[in-house]
Amino acid sequence: MRHKVLVVSSLFFLLILYLPGIRLKKTDEWKHDELMTGEIKNSLIDSDGNLIVMFRKSGIRIVNKLSNNNYFPKGQGPGDILSWVTICWYNDSLAEIEMYRKIQVFEKRGGKYKWKKNIWREEKDCLQFIHATLFLDNRWILGGTVIINKSGVKKAKESILSPYFIRILDEKGKFLKELISVKENKFVRTHLFDCFLDYDKKFIYFMMEDDLSLYKITRSDLSIKNKSNLKKPKFYKTMPNDFYLFETKMRHNISTQLKLQSWKSGYSAVTKMVIMDDYLLVQIRTADDILKKFALLFYDKKTLELKDILFTNDMLLANKDDKLYFFKDGGPYIDDDAGVFVVKVFTLKKDEK
Repeated sequence: MRHKVLVVSSLFFLLILYLPGIRLKKTDEWKHDELMTGEIKNSLIDSDGNLIVMFRKSGIRIVNKLSNNNYFPKGQGPGDILSWVTICWYNDSLAEIEMYRKIQVFEKRGGKYKWKKNIWREEKDCLQFIHATLFLDNRWILGGTVIINKSGVKKAKESILSPYFIRILDEKGKFLKELISVKENKFVRTHLFDCFLDYDKKFIYFMMEDDLSLYKITRSDLSIKNKSNLKKPKFYKTMPNDFYLFETKMRHNISTQLKLQSWKSGYSAVTKMVIMDDYLLVQIRTADDILKKFALLFYDKKTLELKDILFTNDMLLANKDDKLYFFKDGGPYIDDDAGVFVVKVFTLKKDEK
């Protein structure tokens, strides 16, 4: 029976291959025989075409076809990274965001990124588990759960169960505004969720990995324009509401370690969201034994209509000028067969209907 299913599935994908629509044409592959460890936290393409990838354990790597370099030593001195969580552009420099308050700015000089200064975030009565960051319009847009906010001690429990997901600071790190509060049912689990930020000329876009919904934020006044529930493909596997429920700190810590891999790979978590000229591109896990590991969902940028779906075993890292960069075989730590640093480069093509 399984053999028949596989045959039918193969025929289905062959049929899809020859239907008109969106195509990915492989144009390059960068192979580096080095094992990366820890989840991929964020990836960027710089002005020289280098791919900058942050791993939870291997740190920040600068990679191209010929080299894979680490210019960011681990430690506590100026320019050392200690509790790194994500990266973003700070004008023409690279910003490395640490877990506790610190933002380090690295200026590109002589083909390398050299430490320039630190910026300290205002986090009074607040602990934000940051997963994604943008620096736009002289403001920091920080995506990730604010576990405790400025509600005060008496309202601390209510504050924890209704966390915000975006904090906005001025360039110097002073607090300006919070956005997107989501009510928790009973237990705290939202700090475990990855989230994603991108932007265009008018809007900032935000998604959480456990919810196929898109928040649209107006750049001019930093207000939420709307929240759109995106169409889910038939194979989309929703994470149960009670999958991460914790009653005590000890149970919480033990359960987190035991369940993280199964949660990330066993459900259709969002692994990347990017804004392109014509499309909103969302990569999700299929959580299916027959399908490939990931699905690339192409939504029309204006209407948010699901236009096409492509399947791949590789994890989307970044895009620039209609080029898409993937990490071969998925994400380290989550996918057992991923880890060796191989980058696949594809060009986006659109066939006429």
